[in-house]
Amino acid sequence: MKRFVIIGAPNVGKSSLFNRLVGGRKALTYDQPGVTRDYLSHICEWRGRYFELVDTGGLYRGEQDLESFWKRSLEIAQDADVVLFVVDASEHLSSVEYDIAQDLRKMGKEVIVVGNKMDLLPEGFNPDLYNLGFDKVQFVSATTGRNSGDLLDLMWKYLGEEDQDITKEDVEFRVSVIGRTNAGKSTLMNRLLGKERVLVSEMPGTTLDFITETINVKDMVVEVTDTPGLRKGDLRRLSVPEMLAVKRLENRLRKQQVLIHVIDASVGLTSLDESVIRIAEEEGIGYIAVLNKIDLAEDPRKAESILTEAFLDKFPWVDRKAVIAASAEENYNVDKVTDALHLARQDLGITFKPRELTELIKPLEEIITGYRFYFALQVSTLPSVVKVFANKAEMPSNIMTYFRRQLKKSMGIKTALPKVILEKS
Repeated sequence: MKRFVIIGAPNVGKSSLFNRLVGGRKALTYDQPGVTRDYLSHICEWRGRYFELVDTGGLYRGEQDLESFWKRSLEIAQDADVVLFVVDASEHLSSVEYDIAQDLRKMGKEVIVVGNKMDLLPEGFNPDLYNLGFDKVQFVSATTGRNSGDLLDLMWKYLGEEDQDITKEDVEFRVSVIGRTNAGKSTLMNRLLGKERVLVSEMPGTTLDFITETINVKDMVVEVTDTPGLRKGDLRRLSVPEMLAVKRLENRLRKQQVLIHVIDASVGLTSLDESVIRIAEEEGIGYIAVLNKIDLAEDPRKAESILTEAFLDKFPWVDRKAVIAASAEENYNVDKVTDALHLARQDLGITFKPRELTELIKPLEEIITGYRFYFALQVSTLPSVVKVFANKAEMPSNIMTYFRRQLKKSMGIKTALPKVILEKS
């Protein structure tokens, strides 16, 4: 699949262009330089052919903490088949943009200069953009969509017949990596990817956006998303970009198929961590716990056993094979995370016909007195959701917990606790 990488100086409209081309609001857009600090990836289709579109962080020199973003974005561009070099056509070219052009020429990459904000130009054209030294220049307005089809047509010329066979359905399931800031999410994701795609920093909150990559893990095609770190504190103290990210994270969390929950074992479980586990439990989401930074313990092997048992005692619905004491930094037990993903894939394939599922839950009438279960329907596999038609529409929480655990065991599900929707019939 061809990869098109969007790069450019901050605030030229890269994320707006990305959102326009993928057809939705995927990247954070906000009028502050450097809001998109990580890398978004999306599989797109145009005129029957598929390609990957990548949005990088804003490239600019001047702030020390963003030097690494400049470096990482250029490294991402190294993997590109074509670079979309976005500039603000309504402004004069900056020295930074000439620097970027020089770096791209050294790479020898195919480059399309995208002159954004053409709606602010009286003639919709700025000849200065040809001074960057590239033949292909396309003027667009990411905000209004003007000429975006022309840009896609220009990109389409780089796509061959081999790109017709790649579809979004190649992805078997979707996984989100979640955890508190600096728990090691990005390091773990880089291990899973087999390369440094996600910025790793000691500065809390480095990941401000969702970084998505489609990877092949032991013959599984998985879409993995690194999420912004869960930050403890008063929401009123967060910046606008952080509040946008938190809101999107909350909305996304309950819609996941599988969560890889990275917990800083050197700190222990926090209320934020327990909230994540509770949501996974309530919604029937596939759940994998990674007790990270085990290498910091005085006796890592002993700590591995103690921490795993303590976690399982507190959350008995979680499968033992889905709790991994690991060190992403040292690449210790990361292979067990991929093994747990295989369990999730197996859960994804567990299906029951209504009659089979009804027969499965009928024996529970003898244990849960006062209830009659007439009919059961599997709504989805991951998240695991079962609808049960019974003589009552409600069930005490302790009985419901027992019912769900028995259902999990009977269905053979490993990574999720089935969510039960009870309906009176």
